[in-house]
Amino acid sequence: MSETTKKPAPRRSRAKPKTAPKARSDAGAPLCAVFTAGPTTIRTGPGRGFEAAGEAAAGDWLLALPAKNGWSEVAAVAGGAFIRGYVPEGSFSKHGKPASRTRAYPAACRAAGTEVKAGPGHTYGSDGTLDEGTPVIAMPRRAGWCPVATFLGGRFVTGFVPAAAIKGR
Repeated sequence: MSETTKKPAPRRSRAKPKTAPKARSDAGAPLCAVFTAGPTTIRTGPGRGFEAAGEAAAGDWLLALPAKNGWSEVAAVAGGAFIRGYVPEGSFSKHGKPASRTRAYPAACRAAGTEVKAGPGHTYGSDGTLDEGTPVIAMPRRAGWCPVATFLGGRFVTGFVPAAAIKGR
């Protein structure tokens, strides 16, 4: 008879991997702001232990929720694209000069019921509806549509709205 030996079962780590938390529905009103120093690393979660999601330069615009434990959840425009993540409190200011028309800028929705579309056209699905005055970060219009970042239903959303529905500057 041969004797079989049992291999010990592999140990599983009890440590939970760091994952980005979901947006807080009780987070407060978002604020249009501008990065005051650069480069600023935008992280996938609220802390330096989280991976970098991207980098913003001084003067890049963002939409930020009030800080919690020293970190603000943001939707930022960096390198011509929207990035969602977290930045340290104090890395941005609500006081800033509007950027040129070739860059992103703080804006607001003109009319209640404006849909945020998944693409630049009415045939794309809707990611939610904006109320009049809802703050957004808008990028320059393309064929009558503006790419925007906003806070809807307790989460940051990026999409497109008709250019006529955005008021800024």
